[in-house]
Parts: sequence; structure tokens; C-alpha cells
Amino acid sequence: MNTVDIKQGTPEWLSVRAGRVTASRVADVIAKTKSGYSASRKNYMDELAYERAGIFKEQFINSAMQNGIEQEPFARME
Repeated sequence: MNTVDIKQGTPEWLSVRAGRVTASRVADVIAKTKSGYSASRKNYMDELAYERAGIFKEQFINSAMQNGIEQEPFARME
């Protein structure tokens, strides 16, 4: 596994993640309904395809996520 030390949320960080399935979205990859794969799977597949083409949607950040971003440097030091 390759790791990179890039600040979260930067253009470089987005570039490294572009078009790749991330752990927080695995549920969307495997989501199914009684009749087949769910809409969230298709939507995520579309999102990944757009990212590979260099088109990114605006990132949603709530207060808990913002707190995590702010605390990440301290967590890394620990």
C-alpha cells in the first residue's frame, strides 16, 4: 500500500483520491435493493467517473467533519 502525506482537502489531496473508492464510501459500492444495485451505487460510480475526468463536485463539510480536520494534526502527533 502506498501512503502520502498531503494535507486533507487540498487540490493535491483531491488529485490523489480522484476516481478511487474510499473507505467511507464502500457502503455505496456494495449497496443493493431487492431488485438489484441501489441508486447510491450508480451515483457513486458516476461521481468516480467524473473525478477521473477532472470534474469534482463541491465537498460537503459539517461541523463534526470540520472538527476532525482541525484535530487531525494533533491526532497524527499522538
